[in-house]
Amino acid sequence: MGKMKKGGGGKKKGGGVLPTGGKVKGVSGGRQGGSKGKGKGSSGGSEGGSRKQTRQEAREAARAASGRPVRRAHGKEGAVEETRQRLRLKVLQRQLTRGPTAKPCDERRSVLRELATLHADAGRAKPAIEALQEALDFAPDDPDFGVRGPLLCLYLDKART
Repeated sequence: MGKMKKGGGGKKKGGGVLPTGGKVKGVSGGRQGGSKGKGKGSSGGSEGGSRKQTRQEAREAARAASGRPVRRAHGKEGAVEETRQRLRLKVLQRQLTRGPTAKPCDERRSVLRELATLHADAGRAKPAIEALQEALDFAPDDPDFGVRGPLLCLYLDKART
């Protein structure tokens, strides 16, 4: 024995018909009037898109005013580059903390210079200056001006702001 369907099937398209032959109001499948059917998602003319754009610009301006860095979408070249810099920074800091006596003076100085460069590129002047000062302590004569030049530039930038 087969299963029997409950109910009389789905909703019929078209209007309901009265026994007298007239149609019932409000049951018809077609649009009778009222709203024009423009909801939230539909663009109802030129102002729908511009309002969205204006709102987005206002949000970006508020984020910029808050002082926090603007987030980038995952996987874009800017975000990937920031992640690479952050991970490189961690590796360099780990190399420095593993033991200052284990590394020769020249190698430690080059690690400090690279660390300072990464800090300066990221806009962190204070840690960059500290790293360069420590590198300058290892070699005060600084024959190639590899430490004194960037350190002087950071001091000038700091004095300007």
